[in-house]
Amino acid sequence: MDQAITQPLPNCRALHRVRFVVLSVVAATSLSGSAQSYLTKGEVYDFDVGDVFHHTYWAQVNFMSGPSITQIDTVIAEYWTVGLDSVRYVISSWRYQPPTGMGLPPYLDHDYDTLWVTDLGSPPTHYSLPTPCPPVLDTIGIDLDHCGRTAWVQYVAGDTCWDAHYWQSTFIEGCGGHYIHSYDPWAFTELDHSLRYYRKGTEECGTALSIPVQVWEAERPPTLLLQYDPASSSLLVDLGAVHVGSGDVELMDAAGRSVMKRTVGRGERRIVFNLADAVTGLYLVRFYSNGGSISAGRFVKW
Repeated sequence: MDQAITQPLPNCRALHRVRFVVLSVVAATSLSGSAQSYLTKGEVYDFDVGDVFHHTYWAQVNFMSGPSITQIDTVIAEYWTVGLDSVRYVISSWRYQPPTGMGLPPYLDHDYDTLWVTDLGSPPTHYSLPTPCPPVLDTIGIDLDHCGRTAWVQYVAGDTCWDAHYWQSTFIEGCGGHYIHSYDPWAFTELDHSLRYYRKGTEECGTALSIPVQVWEAERPPTLLLQYDPASSSLLVDLGAVHVGSGDVELMDAAGRSVMKRTVGRGERRIVFNLADAVTGLYLVRFYSNGGSISAGRFVKW
C-alpha cells in the first residue's frame, strides 16, 4: 500500500574536463575523513512535490547534429511505501526542440512520467560502456556547478590503451541523474545530458530554460476542463473546448494504469465518472479523438 503526499514544477569536451578537474580537487579534500565514497539512491532522488529541474539533451552522430532538446520537469506527486523503503514520483515533463531543418516544425511534447526508486540505501548505477579499456575512475565531492551540492562522478579519460574515447557520468544530491557526457571519435558520436537549472523550495541554481511563447501557444495540447465534487465522489469532464468528434476519454492513476474508459460520440460534451470506489490520489484524464488529437488534464481525489 502506498501513502500519498500531494499538493492542491566553446568546446564541450574541454569544458567537461575543466569541470571535472575542479571537482576532483574538492573531492580529494572532502573524502579524507569520510568512509562513504558514493551517493545513495535516497540521497540522489531526494525530491519534494514542487521541485523543478531543467535539462538539455544533445547528440552528434557522423558529424551531424540537431539543436539540443530542452526538458522541463516538475514533481507533482510523491508516494511512499508503508515501510518507507521505496518511493514513486509522478513528474510532469515538457520536451521542446527547435526545428531540425528548413521548413520543419518545432517539436513539443508533454507527458506524465513515473519514477520508481527502490532500495534507497544502495548506490544508483552509473552510465558506462561495456569493458572500457581505460580504467574507470571514481570521485565524490562538492559540485561547484550546482551550488555546492554533492556530486558523485565516474569517468574514463581515454588517455591510455590507444583509446581516445571519453565518458563521464554524474549523480547530484537531490537533483537526480545520471547526467552524462560521452565522446567517441572512432564512432563519430558525442552525447550530452546536462542539468542546467533546478528549484528546490526556495533554493534556485543555474539559468532557467524556457519554451518560446509562440511555440507554446501553437503546439501545446489543449487542457480538459475537469470539475471534481468530493461530496458525491464524481468527476465531470467537459469536452466543450476541445471536442471535434467522437473518441475515448480515459482515466488513469498516477502510475499510468487505466482506471476507467468511456467512448464518446459526436456531439457529446459532458462526461461524468463515478469515483466512489477509486482510491485517493492523483489522476490523469486524457481525451483521444478519432481525428488524432489528444487533450489532457489532472486532478486529485481526496
